[in-house]
Amino acid sequence: MGFSPSAVVVLLLIFSVYDFIAVYKTKHMVAMAKEMIEKKVVLGFIIPKEIRYFKDNLDKVKSGGNFIILGGGDVVFPALLAVSIIPQSFLKSLVVVLFSLIGAFLSYWIFTREKEPIPALPPIAFVSIAGYLITLFF
Repeated sequence: MGFSPSAVVVLLLIFSVYDFIAVYKTKHMVAMAKEMIEKKVVLGFIIPKEIRYFKDNLDKVKSGGNFIILGGGDVVFPALLAVSIIPQSFLKSLVVVLFSLIGAFLSYWIFTREKEPIPALPPIAFVSIAGYLITLFF
């Protein structure tokens, strides 16, 4: 029992739209991230914008600063897609993982250019789904 890849693709699309709206329209995701940072309870990964910030104290982490915060969903949903493909082929699952990482690097690149909070899931999801679609041809 598990999720079918097509169901996970639908979830990725839905949550990507939600992420976009939550960051750019309602801005509640940005407010929530700021509050989590202030309370030092970040449910995700904190990645420095540049290598020189790698050893910085977490007290220096702030929204829109020198760090990107990947929330749990930014990691879990692409991983769920990769796991849902394992019954078909472990190699195809690895292809989706690779594409998910490319999507994460794309989000990171966009963040370093924008210098403001961005929804990380849409680029990760788009590239992950592209990887999945490519595996359908093999």
